[in-house]
Amino acid sequence: MTDIPPEREYSIFVGDLAPEVGEGDLVKLFLDPPTRGEAEGGPRKSFTSTRSAKIMLDPGGGGSRGYGFVRFGEEADQLRALAEMQGVYCLSRPMRLSHATAK
Repeated sequence: MTDIPPEREYSIFVGDLAPEVGEGDLVKLFLDPPTRGEAEGGPRKSFTSTRSAKIMLDPGGGGSRGYGFVRFGEEADQLRALAEMQGVYCLSRPMRLSHATAK
């Protein structure tokens, strides 16, 4: 029997999220990013390897802690997202992105 190595995932940290942002909102934003102005380089390509998002919740009340993570199947999408999606609005606030660090 052959061991199949687990698929690699590439994550980014997403901060400054509004309380109403859900995991589905983040996934949708990266799969269908907003268009930039022509001066900024025109349309953004979809981050097609977006796999999932996780919003961190307050253990006491269950509300959003204002940050989360987005996972990609391809490193190229992760790196492009860090460069292109910094400061893009997710619902009512601009996102703050950085590399996710393992605990």
